[in-house]
This record gives sequence, structure tokens and C-alpha cells, in this order.
Amino acid sequence: MPGLVHTASLKARNNWTGLEGQAFETPADAHAVGSNWPQALGVRLEEGKWPPAFYLIIIRIKDVNGQVHEREGFFIVKEKKMNSAKADFVLIHATSTMLAYNDWCGANHYRGVAD
Repeated sequence: MPGLVHTASLKARNNWTGLEGQAFETPADAHAVGSNWPQALGVRLEEGKWPPAFYLIIIRIKDVNGQVHEREGFFIVKEKKMNSAKADFVLIHATSTMLAYNDWCGANHYRGVAD
């Protein structure tokens, strides 16, 4: 049966290392009201220098005991003027679904914090 197959080549765009981390207290109800943390790091995206894409961020840290922890984040760069008729594919970012299943701090839209 014929099908449609899409392939993609992924490679690291930048590799920032040696950035100094900061620790912030996490409120017990952060899952419901947010953490209210200050910005710890900023990255300037110069116009025209980052091609439109989904960018995955992988953060690796070592705690005081030397154990490595890894978390992921992402951002999306899109063109100012998009011509969808000429696009090879579309990336649908379902924010509400992403938030519903985000169980950071032990709760999400489907499961609360254990009593």
C-alpha cells in the first residue's frame, strides 16, 4: 500500500556550555499558579539568522552530588509572512494539549497532587 513518508535531518545548531545556573524555590502550588521565577537566561534570536523551525532545547545540569539531570524545552521560529501554499509541511503546536499533560510539580489537568 503506498504511503506518504517524511524524513528529516536533525543536527545541533548551537551548543552553549558552561552557563552558570541559578536555583529558585518552587512554591507548593506551582502546578496551579505557576512558579513566578525570574528570567534566568535569555537568547537573542537575530532576525534572519535562525531559519523557521522547531528548536528543541536540552538542559543538562549536575547537582551538588554530581548526579546529572536533564530536561527539555522548545521554541518555534516562524517566518514573518508565511506562504502556506508553498510549505513542505505544517507544524501544529497544540498548546492546550501540551499543558494538559504537563505534570511538572506532580499534577496536570487530569491528575492532581496526591494528598
